[in-house]
Amino acid sequence: MNTIYNIHNGCESNLYDSEKSKLDFLKRGYAKAETKEDADVILFHSCTFSQEKEDESNRIINDLVAKGKKVIVSGCYLSEIENLNSVEYIRHEDLEKRFGGFDHDLKLLEAHQKKNGMDYNYPFVQISKGCYGSCTFCSIKQVKGVHKSRSVEDILYDIEVRKEFSGIKLVGEEVAGYGRDIGLTLQDLILIIVEHYPNLKIKMGSLNAKMLKVFTDNELKIFSHPNISGNVHIPIQSASTSVLSAMKRGYSIEEYVTIYNTLKSIGVKNISGDIIIGFPNETKADHQLNLTMMESYDFNFMEVFIYQERPGTKAAAMKQIDYPIRKMRATEILASYLDRYSASKNIPLQQLMRGQPIFNTNFNFI
Repeated sequence: MNTIYNIHNGCESNLYDSEKSKLDFLKRGYAKAETKEDADVILFHSCTFSQEKEDESNRIINDLVAKGKKVIVSGCYLSEIENLNSVEYIRHEDLEKRFGGFDHDLKLLEAHQKKNGMDYNYPFVQISKGCYGSCTFCSIKQVKGVHKSRSVEDILYDIEVRKEFSGIKLVGEEVAGYGRDIGLTLQDLILIIVEHYPNLKIKMGSLNAKMLKVFTDNELKIFSHPNISGNVHIPIQSASTSVLSAMKRGYSIEEYVTIYNTLKSIGVKNISGDIIIGFPNETKADHQLNLTMMESYDFNFMEVFIYQERPGTKAAAMKQIDYPIRKMRATEILASYLDRYSASKNIPLQQLMRGQPIFNTNFNFI
């Protein structure tokens, strides 16, 4: 009997697909290997969100091939593996055809989330795939295509087999855009879930301001619902509207601030965000706007990312800012955020750094 081992190196949505794929192989008669060394086949879900993640994915694949392993790769596209022997690549759009239509093994999901420091009391439920936008810095849409919402029935089924947990986390590339392609909204989905599971806590993945800006005030009120748990995470990406335009984010900083202020006014306490520093042609004035954003608004968590060129994206062809300048600006942004957080929470900075993580970066700022 052939044995299979699963490796995941990506986002929450990728983890969902990774476990689905693994379970399909087990149902087809494969046995689960306890280690990758014992496996006949390695099922690997790759990630290309950052250069570090892509490099890591390539290292893992090349190491497995060098050890004589048969590797099946999916997730986000890695052009470097196309000509490797012993590697089969399954494009993301073919995953549903090949691995759809079976139950999910919650013990596998729980074990993976626990191993990777995630909140395993909130197993993931994927509500959509793909993107509405085409950000110039991102390659994900090239892999996952245009946004497609899952049916309410399928989502409720996923929740039913997870109801033993204290909550769920709704994930996807465009969580805020759920239902727009099938005549529903995210608010509709959440209310349906609460109707069926009135005690279930609900966390959400990243919410794009491009979609949130078309929410009515009544639709935005869903984020203050007592069943909503955790941070409402809304990426900023830049506090400069000109940079947002170059990124093709689909909203202005003024629209972002309006969403932020509306959410605060209706009782949403915990808003988190992320920001990309050093995007091509970002000026000193743009950098100052980012600093002012960090100094002026309260965020419960912040991801500060140095911009990285992604091959094949429009932004990669633009005039790049020298990396030392990007890192210097990112360090200043992170320091500004931490100063604001420390002052607003009345927590000394040293104590803050020893407590629960309140930020994430893709660089070493020390």
